[in-house]
Amino acid sequence: MRSDISDQFKDLTGEFREFAKLQAENNTKALVTAIQEVIGDFNAKINEQFGENFKELNAAVGDLVTWQDNYKDILESTFQQFEIAVESIEASEKMLVSIEQQYEENMKINEDVKVSVETLKNEGLGLNAYLEEFSDLANNAKDAFPVIEKNLDNLTTGFSLKVDESIDTVTKHIEDQNQAAQSIIEKFNESTNTTLDKVQESIEMSNG
Repeated sequence: MRSDISDQFKDLTGEFREFAKLQAENNTKALVTAIQEVIGDFNAKINEQFGENFKELNAAVGDLVTWQDNYKDILESTFQQFEIAVESIEASEKMLVSIEQQYEENMKINEDVKVSVETLKNEGLGLNAYLEEFSDLANNAKDAFPVIEKNLDNLTTGFSLKVDESIDTVTKHIEDQNQAAQSIIEKFNESTNTTLDKVQESIEMSNG
């Protein structure tokens, strides 16, 4: 009787062990499957996420390259425009130097004209003194010195002609100087306007 119970207990224990073993195997398989599914989902999500990130990164790199090319073209165009502006400014500078030189020459010529006029004025004053002396002499001895009157007339006429010629020469010289100065001013204004237009065009192209 005791032997039968012992045998039954052993069988029951064996069955429990077998059941526990099966349960353990089933649970292990289920756990492995679950872990594999979780890992698979995780890998899929990682691949998906990184794939999108790489796509966005590639697109961003492409945009950056395009921007760099465009920026390079803008820089080259701006540099060319600034070179043109610099050349225009240098040309204006040369024009200013030329104008300054011509102005100095004109000032020297005007100074020479001033000296000539002053000399002519002094000669006129001296001649007036002589004329007054001759006039007094003629009035006092008109009958005795008819030649003096004639000489006075000739002297007066000659001096008048000389004065007229000198005045004409000075007037013409002044007119020539005015025309030269006007021409210089017009050239300077034209050069300045051209330079300003080119600088403005360069700035507009750079900003555009």
